[in-house]
Amino acid sequence: LNPVQTEAIPPVLAGKNVLISAPTGSGKTEAAMIPVLTNYLKSRSGGISIIYITPMRALNRDILKRISTWARNLELSVEVRHGDTSSRERTEQAKNPPELLVTTPETLQAVLTGSTMRSHLSKVRCVIVDEVHAVLDSKRGVQLSVGLERLGMLAGDFQRIGLSATLAEPEMAAGLICGDREFEVQVAAVPKDYEFTIEYPKPRVEDLDLADDLFSSPEAAARVRRMKELIESHQSVLVFSNARTLVEMLGYRLSNVLDEVGVHHGSISREERHQMEDSFKRGDLKGLVCTSTLELGIDIGFVDYVIQYLSPMTVASLAQRFGRSGHTLTRTSRGAIICTTAEQVMESIAIARLFLEGRLEGVEIHHNALDVLAHQIAGLTMDGLKLSKKEAFSIIKRAHPYRDLEFESFLRVLHFMESLGTVAQSGNSITKTGVTWRYYYENLSMIPDERMYPILNKQLGQIVGHLGEEFVSLYARTGLDFITRGRVWRILELTNEGVVSVEPSDYNLGAIPGWDGEMPPVPREVAEKTVHLRRDMDLLEPKIDVEDAAMFLVEEELETERAEDMVPSPDEIVMESFDRYLVVHSCFGTRINRTLLFVLRQLFQEGSVGFREGPELITNCDAYRVMMEFARPIGPGMVENQAEKLRSMEPGKVDKLIGAEIEENFPFLLKHIAARFGAIPRGVHLFDPRTKDLEKRYRGTPIYEEGIREGETEKLDLEGTRSLIMAISRGDIRIRCLHRSEEEGPT
Repeated sequence: LNPVQTEAIPPVLAGKNVLISAPTGSGKTEAAMIPVLTNYLKSRSGGISIIYITPMRALNRDILKRISTWARNLELSVEVRHGDTSSRERTEQAKNPPELLVTTPETLQAVLTGSTMRSHLSKVRCVIVDEVHAVLDSKRGVQLSVGLERLGMLAGDFQRIGLSATLAEPEMAAGLICGDREFEVQVAAVPKDYEFTIEYPKPRVEDLDLADDLFSSPEAAARVRRMKELIESHQSVLVFSNARTLVEMLGYRLSNVLDEVGVHHGSISREERHQMEDSFKRGDLKGLVCTSTLELGIDIGFVDYVIQYLSPMTVASLAQRFGRSGHTLTRTSRGAIICTTAEQVMESIAIARLFLEGRLEGVEIHHNALDVLAHQIAGLTMDGLKLSKKEAFSIIKRAHPYRDLEFESFLRVLHFMESLGTVAQSGNSITKTGVTWRYYYENLSMIPDERMYPILNKQLGQIVGHLGEEFVSLYARTGLDFITRGRVWRILELTNEGVVSVEPSDYNLGAIPGWDGEMPPVPREVAEKTVHLRRDMDLLEPKIDVEDAAMFLVEEELETERAEDMVPSPDEIVMESFDRYLVVHSCFGTRINRTLLFVLRQLFQEGSVGFREGPELITNCDAYRVMMEFARPIGPGMVENQAEKLRSMEPGKVDKLIGAEIEENFPFLLKHIAARFGAIPRGVHLFDPRTKDLEKRYRGTPIYEEGIREGETEKLDLEGTRSLIMAISRGDIRIRCLHRSEEEGPT
């Protein structure tokens, strides 16, 4: 046994509720399964006694392989059940239930309602939830938490065990699966060695020819060449990136210089993903380009190196991804971060330092999510239990995400569901209707059905790419210039068929990247650590130091910034204006900057800017700046006026401004929420007539209320922005306005 297993096995063997938090590859599955099977074999019984839940079907497949070896030796029956399980297999499981069932959070929701399966589930003694961290901050985690409480109504107080990667707040993960019960947290402080480089490839002479072959820039060719070198010099390499479009682009370019490279992400078919996993495990592929789909413990065999393309953006992502190489405690995890800009080099160094200091980001769970609540109310009517409203409310409230739920909120959702026909009320009881079954099963998944919107080059009649739904909702407007696949396009029309019609554009100045909505937010801690490093560059002297060398490597790209006193600072916001453009240099992370952008949009609307004249205001933000483009030039007086509003703003006004801004951006949020309530079909596109005016149709309803709550939880940081406004008003954070003109330079 390794140290993780030595510490975790005794409390599990004693029947306690336990969360085991340890790095990837540390043997957490064995730490749970060995004592659980030991206890079960002492007194075997019929029905399903042990449930093993993983967040991905691919993990089901791997866990089944691992457990099957033990099961054969112990004469233990094991089956897997998920959305792809055939009807024949489901029927057989109902007739002859396995002693151990491997499943997913969504399939647990499905089996809870079947009368035959409920009788088998009443024998459950233990539930193991693997990779808890993967669902902790999503509505899948909320759904699972309530599902375990519903299972408890059938089986009584079974043992609950959670397995998780290292977390900043492991107690939160334990609470998600244990509710208000006592639990023990086992955090394994195990020695694990990591060795990785942060690289910024510069073009060589040979990269010029490669750039012609790849139809790319010499800089992009240099990065491909460097990744090729790393893959060829190792046995098996995972290449991670943060978005599907980047993975496809990397896969295409690497396949032009290497024969043994595959692609793996959530949008390709299950069969193709399995083929890639098996080919990589056999050694037929030396490199596999992937998104977060391979962050978790899917068995793809030995990995001796990991490449992260672009900054990992969070400490947790770095730890999880690099931990996939040398996937045991005794092996060193090795890899490289390939950066494309000076800022990414700085950010990657900052993340590496935070990682070495053991400073992981905190996670925010969804509290009182009303769409999940509606789905679980419907589920309770199908569980074979005759429940009063108070009893149903009591079951829901035992789940950690609903521990603060008020009965009035519960009743409001219930009455709204009755108006939609998804459930009915009979006296003091809740009953199902003719549509409850369909509504419940169509919404087993809490993952949004985000469509990809084809980009049609109208001149040639060709599809040139796809845009994610978040981008289409928040940014896509007629006349917008955006960048995808290295070219600038102008939107001509958003068609009723869900197609974005475009033409090539030469207007580069205001074009924004057409990302697909997957990029994770950079936390405030990372952004502030990054800008501290950038400011420290002025104090460095040449010496033999790896991190200093990395900073000097990118110094030339930051020279202009330093010369004009524009190096970002956590204690200063610079509002830089030029012609029709405003760039607010604010180094507070993605979520605070997005919230600040919403505040600024509303402040400019309150003023006399007149950006409603002509094209709409175009905005964007990242972890270090907010960008705004207006319909006409803005002067220094106008910017200083908005700065003064920020200096004198009361923190309470932030909530008012944010509420107004969220309403203007509601279609993207409300579409998914309305679908999860059963108010509109799932999967319809944003231009479908059924998605029109959702904010007006559902104002004052739980759909509208949940839209505000979800937007604040997932996209924004209200508390952090309130603190920022207070720091500005106290003078702890300065605001400096800088206006530029072509003739005069900065003033």
